[in-house]
Amino acid sequence: MHGQKKNTAIIPCQCNCFKSSIWDLLIDTTIYLTENMRQADPTFQTVLNEVRLGEPSSKTIEILQSRIGAQIKTPEGIIPTKLFSHRATVAKINHNNLMILVNDKNPLMSFQSKDNVKRKDGKMVNSQYRDDYLGRIDKIFQAVKSLKLCIGAQVMLIFNLDLQGGLVNGSRAIVIGFKNGLTVVRFMNGIETTIDRANWSMKISEDVIVSRRQIPLILAWANTIHKAQGCTLDCAQIDLGATLFDFGQGYTALSRVKSLECLSIVTFSPDKLMASPYVIEFYKKIGTDLIVEDETTLVSEAIPDKNLCPVCCEREINTVLIPCGHLCSCLECSYNIDPCPICRSEITMRNKVHMVK
Repeated sequence: MHGQKKNTAIIPCQCNCFKSSIWDLLIDTTIYLTENMRQADPTFQTVLNEVRLGEPSSKTIEILQSRIGAQIKTPEGIIPTKLFSHRATVAKINHNNLMILVNDKNPLMSFQSKDNVKRKDGKMVNSQYRDDYLGRIDKIFQAVKSLKLCIGAQVMLIFNLDLQGGLVNGSRAIVIGFKNGLTVVRFMNGIETTIDRANWSMKISEDVIVSRRQIPLILAWANTIHKAQGCTLDCAQIDLGATLFDFGQGYTALSRVKSLECLSIVTFSPDKLMASPYVIEFYKKIGTDLIVEDETTLVSEAIPDKNLCPVCCEREINTVLIPCGHLCSCLECSYNIDPCPICRSEITMRNKVHMVK
C-alpha cells in the first residue's frame, strides 16, 4: 500500500520498493520503460501519462468526463467488468449477479482447486509449516480455491491461454456450457472453447514450492483495481469517485483498458487522481541523471537512504537474520519478516547489532 485512509485524506507512507535500504543491493540500475504496449491511441497515452504523475490537465479531465456513463459496444451477452477499489463491493456484485442466474434448469457448478506444498528435494514439508504455506496460496495466486459458475456467468481469463488467438490474462467471456467436467466459454472475439485447468507455482522459500491447479477463470461482473493489475481488459466500467483510497489507484484502473472506446466511467472526482509524493520525487530524481540507452529505455542510478529500516522507515537497520546473515531491518520489524527478503531462506534467529558510524 502506498497510503492509508484517515479523515478521507490519503496519507503517504514510504513503503515503496525504491525507498528500501536494500534497493541498491538488489537493483543495479533503474529501468524506465517509455514505450506503451497496451494503448495505441496517442490521446489516451497522454491522458494516462498525466494521471500517472497526478497532474491531469483540463483537457485530460474533459476527456475523462466525456466517458462518464458511456455505452460500450460488446458482443451479445458480455457485460463490461466494473472495477472498484474495495473487495467487499466486488464480492457482493459478483455473488448477487451469479445467484440471479441460478435455477433448477441452470444449476451452480463448483470447481475446487488442487493445492500442494512440496520441497525441491521431494521430501515432505513439516506439518508444522504446511498449513501456513497452504494459507498463503490465496494471497499469492489470483485463481480461487472454490470457483462457482453457471451458464450465463460473466467471467475473465486469468491465464495466457493463446497469445496469437488473443486469449490472454484479462480476456472477457461468458459461460455457455459445461463439458466433461470443464467449462465452455465464448470470448469477446467470438472464439468458443473449453477451458482446461491450469497450473500456478511459486517458490516461497529456499526449498519450498507452493502450487495451485484450477480453472483459469474468475467471475467478472466486477473486479478490484488491485487484482486487475497485470490484466489487459477488453472493456471496463470504472469508479473513479470517492471510493478511491490510495495513491495511483485511478491510474492503475484506467491503464487496464486498451482504448477510450473500451472505457465507461461510473463516477469521477478529478481530485482523486493523485500520485504519491515519493513516486514524484523518485521520477524527478531519475530525471536529473538520465542516460538514454535507446528509444524505449532510460537508466538511472537512483539510490535511496541506506540506513532506514525498509519496513517501518523510521528506525535504523540493526538486526542480522540467522542463519543467512543478511542485515535488512530493525529488530522490531524483523519479527514480521520470514523468510529473508534477500535470499528467501527461513529465519531461525534474529541478532541485534550495534552499527559503527
